Amino acid sequence: MVFLALPEDEAALERIDAALGLLDRLRSPELFRPRLRLSGLEARRLEPGLSPEVAAAVAVEDWALDAQRLAWLNVLDATRAGARAFNHCRVEAVLAGAGTAGGVRYRTSDGRRVEVAARVIVNATGPWVREVAATAGIELRPRLIKHLEVVYDRRVSAFGLAARAVDGRWVALAPRGAISVLGATESETYGPPEALEITTDDLDDLCRALERVLPGAGEARAIRARTAAFPSAAPWGVPARLIAPRLVIRDHGPEGASGLVSVMGGSLPTYRADAEVAADVICARLGVRAPSTTARRPLPGGAGDAPPAEELAREHGLTALAAARLLRRHGCEAPQVLEDARRGRLVCRCEAVTEAELVHATRHEQVRTLGDASRRVGLAMGACAGAACLERAAAVMAQELGWSAAQRFQAWRDHVAAVWRARAPVLGRWGWAQEEVAYGARRGWPGGLRP
Repeated sequence: MVFLALPEDEAALERIDAALGLLDRLRSPELFRPRLRLSGLEARRLEPGLSPEVAAAVAVEDWALDAQRLAWLNVLDATRAGARAFNHCRVEAVLAGAGTAGGVRYRTSDGRRVEVAARVIVNATGPWVREVAATAGIELRPRLIKHLEVVYDRRVSAFGLAARAVDGRWVALAPRGAISVLGATESETYGPPEALEITTDDLDDLCRALERVLPGAGEARAIRARTAAFPSAAPWGVPARLIAPRLVIRDHGPEGASGLVSVMGGSLPTYRADAEVAADVICARLGVRAPSTTARRPLPGGAGDAPPAEELAREHGLTALAAARLLRRHGCEAPQVLEDARRGRLVCRCEAVTEAELVHATRHEQVRTLGDASRRVGLAMGACAGAACLERAAAVMAQELGWSAAQRFQAWRDHVAAVWRARAPVLGRWGWAQEEVAYGARRGWPGGLRP
């Protein structure tokens, strides 16, 4: 990641440099190179598209990851250790009474209501932590901070770039595979987390900040925007851009809900350490005294050496891109995915998803919708936004899940309607043309959409 400064930003860059210097002392020198201070000329040699007004920069080595895939790998690791995970189930209430929280009631994807008893209930529901706690009579008042991302159809730069917005925030552009993602923490939000709005002003703030340092960024086509909220226990009055992602664990026993623990905050770089802190609190309540092993045990796919992409492609008749993407998602377990005879047939050409991988995800990764497939294996996450792959993917999943022709078509309609809010704010004239062609080819406008 390269932090870039115009002349008026140099004081802010000095603060970033000091913070990165502290990070250098905390990180292993065997895994990370120390930060590097660059002049404007040196930064332009690194990325020729930078503005001639860039005066200074700080480069720091960082790793990129697929956060949605990482979340699933943690679920998969837990299930392999004996946990049970339920997809598409919504908690309706914590079952509390007589000063104790003794279980939850949830609704399954087919509408059934199920109650389950538990000695300890962990409310780690992110932006819904307040609503879930309220069902047990507990009042939480977290602040919800909105994060916004814009996804571009190409690699805008080979490097991660960070620039200051007009309000002093740092916005970051990161390459992810064949696309780029521009994102920043936005502001306080008060609406329902499942219905966050993306405004044109929000998008303009991000894009203008990037174009200050990379003028050619506007030539890339935005294919979608996405937003999410995270809860914070920061006190009132602290600006959203200054809120640190501090972990807060609250045992509600003293409040009359013994057995209920709420977890808020934390951050992606420290998520495993944060989870260990929460697990220690839970184990103390359960009387469990055992050392943690997850700090040393690799996640699924990381336990062995993965074959080189060229070798995997040659042995299984894949393209080099398909082999590389498969290894990125499955690591040393990639050969197991390719045991299916459909390994050479591509479903999604943008993200190089094969039929075999989609079948594997349906059978072993709780994929039940096209949205699940997007989160697990990147289906329809590329530049075409699913125009060339969703119907074929629905047909493959229909064979595995026993869908009728009507259910298969409805799966496509449901997915298009679900992602519409992410696409509508960024569509330019070519984006609208693509949408019209896609809908016309599929017999009309999906229900629930508003152009």
